[in-house]
Amino acid sequence: MTKDIPPNCIAAGNPAKVVRHLDPDVCIKTRAEWFAFPDQLALHHQELDRRMLKGNTLLGWMCSVFFPAVGD
Repeated sequence: MTKDIPPNCIAAGNPAKVVRHLDPDVCIKTRAEWFAFPDQLALHHQELDRRMLKGNTLLGWMCSVFFPAVGD
């Protein structure tokens, strides 16, 4: 029951069990805060993509398709 879950906790499952205790002093962004500035969020996503894909090449991709390594 939801009455059995202590405050500042995340619960999951059926029956619900506490999976994480949250620190009340740490500020957590809400979904509304994340999407309040969509243009800025899009720029952050573009920068993240650029960093994640840095060093990738067409030749590297082709090699991974035709000659996959173990675990690909």
